[in-house]
Amino acid sequence: MIDGILSASPRPPVIILLGDHGFRNKDPEIARSYDFINLNAVYFPDKNYETLNDTIGNVNELRIVFNKYFNQHLPLLADSTIRLWGVGATSDN
Repeated sequence: MIDGILSASPRPPVIILLGDHGFRNKDPEIARSYDFINLNAVYFPDKNYETLNDTIGNVNELRIVFNKYFNQHLPLLADSTIRLWGVGATSDN
């Protein structure tokens, strides 16, 4: 799919392939941290990825793209995660 987008685009595109959550399994032996490991693949036509890092959250991904390619000045927000599962919810900041 990505190769098709790249070969069919008249000018170099920005491509983001992003999942909304990680592995989900209610087995208590599996670490809950896997819930928040998202698929996140980015292609910038200039191949300059210095504004991204391994811990960036989904909340900031589009802010970085808008700032970089659409001359916006959106501030980055605090990365946080919230788990809504079953009766109680937990928050990891």
